Amino acid sequence: MADFTSSQRELDAARRALDQAQLTLLQATARAQQAQAALDSARRQQTPQQEGGSFAQLEAAAKQAAAQRDTAKAARQRVFSSLATVSSQFAEFSDPRKNVEQLGDSSPFLLFPVRIETRFRTLLPQSAPGTPVPAPRHQLWVRIYPDDCSIDTFEPMFSQAELTNTKNYWLNVWRAGGVENDDRGAWRNLVAAHGSGRAGWLADNVHPANLAAKPSKVDVSDEILVIPTNAAPNAADAAAISHYWQAVWLADGEASKLQAARAALEAAVGAARADDLVAAYGPFNLADAPAAPLTKTDVGLSTSFVVFPLDPETTLHSWSQAPQVRQFPDRFVVLGFSGNQQTLEAIGNPVTHPFYAGPDPSGDPNETIRPDPAPNGPNLFVPDELKWMVDFDRAVAAGMALAIDIARVAVEHSCRCQPWGSAGIVIPSSGQPQRICTASARHTRSQQQHRCLWALTRRRSR
Repeated sequence: MADFTSSQRELDAARRALDQAQLTLLQATARAQQAQAALDSARRQQTPQQEGGSFAQLEAAAKQAAAQRDTAKAARQRVFSSLATVSSQFAEFSDPRKNVEQLGDSSPFLLFPVRIETRFRTLLPQSAPGTPVPAPRHQLWVRIYPDDCSIDTFEPMFSQAELTNTKNYWLNVWRAGGVENDDRGAWRNLVAAHGSGRAGWLADNVHPANLAAKPSKVDVSDEILVIPTNAAPNAADAAAISHYWQAVWLADGEASKLQAARAALEAAVGAARADDLVAAYGPFNLADAPAAPLTKTDVGLSTSFVVFPLDPETTLHSWSQAPQVRQFPDRFVVLGFSGNQQTLEAIGNPVTHPFYAGPDPSGDPNETIRPDPAPNGPNLFVPDELKWMVDFDRAVAAGMALAIDIARVAVEHSCRCQPWGSAGIVIPSSGQPQRICTASARHTRSQQQHRCLWALTRRRSR
């Protein structure tokens, strides 16, 4: 017989491996989509006569990226199959009535809500002609759905728009120079675009490498010309290009002053190097002007570089994967009560998770929710991953529903139904799965997840 602790660790490791395989697949899918988008754009813009080496390169890159995506998809399927095997081995420990005491006393219990639907059904068995008709069977059907706070909609990759907006946030923080109202304005714009939770994750994961060099204004009216870059210039080049852009800003479009600024830059670094510096190091806020009645000569002026790390891999869209339930009970037990008297007790199948709670935007369009037959058929095609939501038998097999045989007298009287379950590895000794769960809740738009996280942190602080 397997040991509970070792089985628990194997299940934890298998789920971590699946998370990593899912992330690898997301990255490969994003690369494939971007390569295909570049190829499609080239096809729209070029005529057959213009198609040359560059077009062939784009086509080869798209094929290679698609092959890598397919390889990552197959690898994820293998890991998922391995997880299913490990989960079946852990099933003997998933009955919370028998094994809940094996969880460590140092781990607190956190109660999450679920939504339930119940229905009484009478099943009429079929019988062959001339044979006795079997008595009808009475069942209580119970469906279990995860609450919003259990559904993980966290996106582990930046979208292209998110990356742009996050960089703009940091540029505006640099421009603010420590002025609180301007700092708040920069944050407010990022939150308005992506929500407070997501904005916090974005700012934490893409930020300047030279945070310690963030400038501070002496006076609120001071102007800081902010130059974004991935590699700061050497001291001599930094001084030369800083003086140049300050002179350009003060020139305010006057041709003679602009020519003088350019001449001074070329004298300092040479004409060729001057072209390179102007092209590589330009302020994002050169169009700024002081508030009236101040003029440009009335305010303090400085230049500051924002050094960003290399861009992370991005997706074309902010929604790149299906919402999933990752942290959930391993099994549910349903208790029925009539008044204060318990009248039934039943246990469901082990819960198959992680499981999908919505469509996958990166999936094959032919394998997602759509009219059946396409394009305007009267039926609805539901992919295999979501059938537990619409097919009762599939829900029973997935551990998200129970069909409980009951006596007829129970059908004729009201009954209070209470499902409950426990998860064997929500908070193991390492604590990592809980950190994943709470981080996902913190860095999502879902206000319901924010409330659940607030309740958790408040409870743990008491």
